[in-house]
Amino acid sequence: MPLVLIIVLLLALPVGYFIYAKNTQSDNVKGTSVEAARKPGFGVEIISVGGTWDLVEYLCTSMDECTKSALSGKRWGSVSGGTTQSHEVVVQANSEWKNYEYIKYLVRPGWSSVDRTFKVLDEGTIRGSVVKILKDGLSSYETVITPISEVISSYQNSATFSDN
Repeated sequence: MPLVLIIVLLLALPVGYFIYAKNTQSDNVKGTSVEAARKPGFGVEIISVGGTWDLVEYLCTSMDECTKSALSGKRWGSVSGGTTQSHEVVVQANSEWKNYEYIKYLVRPGWSSVDRTFKVLDEGTIRGSVVKILKDGLSSYETVITPISEVISSYQNSATFSDN
């Protein structure tokens, strides 16, 4: 009889602990998330099945300056990458942006990459953003023009570009 009692106790302890732990778990998990930790700016998603790519950004003082050509405005930065099914580029806001009204960005094939076109699949959720087809010489690019006021103080999801 004592042996049976010991075996039952040994089996009951883990089951009892499991039931206790499951009933006392909280949905309020403490910690941080990637979204909450993001600094002001915006994210651009790139889908590139044909090779390398460049995301290029320009700051503009007016919509007219942004729409003169694909490469008009003050060149702010660029990020490059290779073949990807989904790559997010995070562009952090900068205090220098306060001197401008818009930020324009486009994705083009990378150097020594196959000539192809990147299209905007989704404009994202930034209020006031517009997609424009702009030329630079013989090349045309789908560009996104975003009001700086919408991304200077919070993080926003922007466009998805794809060559697929």
